[in-house]
Amino acid sequence: MQKWLRIAPALAVLIAVCVTPVSSGASDAPIEAETTVGSAREDASWGAIKAMYRGASNAYGPSADQRGAAREGAHYPLRDSPENALEKLRQAYELMDAEAYLDCLAEDFIFYVNPDDWTNNPQLPPEWYKMDERCMHENMFSEGSTVEHVTLSFTQIGNWVEIPNSGSRSNWEYSGNYDLRLDLFGGLAYVAQEGMTLLFRVDVDQVGPGGEELWEVVNWWDVDRFESSPVEPSTWGTIKAMFL
Repeated sequence: MQKWLRIAPALAVLIAVCVTPVSSGASDAPIEAETTVGSAREDASWGAIKAMYRGASNAYGPSADQRGAAREGAHYPLRDSPENALEKLRQAYELMDAEAYLDCLAEDFIFYVNPDDWTNNPQLPPEWYKMDERCMHENMFSEGSTVEHVTLSFTQIGNWVEIPNSGSRSNWEYSGNYDLRLDLFGGLAYVAQEGMTLLFRVDVDQVGPGGEELWEVVNWWDVDRFESSPVEPSTWGTIKAMFL
């Protein structure tokens, strides 16, 4: 998998910083995926991109006031359904709002890395937890981050699946593809276009402002992209010309 081979050397170092204890002598210099001169894009899975971030300052990063201004006026949907919890997660990612993103994750949340990623690099853990997500996203979205802009969209594959459990309410499972782009200061972009399966359950720690039942993500599997129908790569101009 070429996308993994390009990103793996830097990722192995960063995983050791964010998911395992850090020694007092660890460097604070940012480490990025290996690129060639003039490269404008690196492809990876969402999990691999998450794992690339640790605490580091960057001269190009915006101030805390600029980050805060971008989030002012945000009106996230109440997590009163699995669909709304997923939409809040998406919006929070685009607004680079770590707290709003983390609010969508259960306290016992587990992220399962795409097997293609950790098989090719044993130093990458097969799973990580909410405290690791906090580490990664507080750094990814901080005022010192290299990230300038984020776009994220989901495409649902199939129907939501009800999964009965021992509680009064069933869990619900969502499967779909994601298209994630992180534009960095300096012109490089990280692009992730793979699949995911998320398991939602009723939030056991919070209720809404009116006592509403809230939903949260408890498990997240990063998987290969689902192919719901054949795809024919093309240019916009070629597609236009087909309808002359």
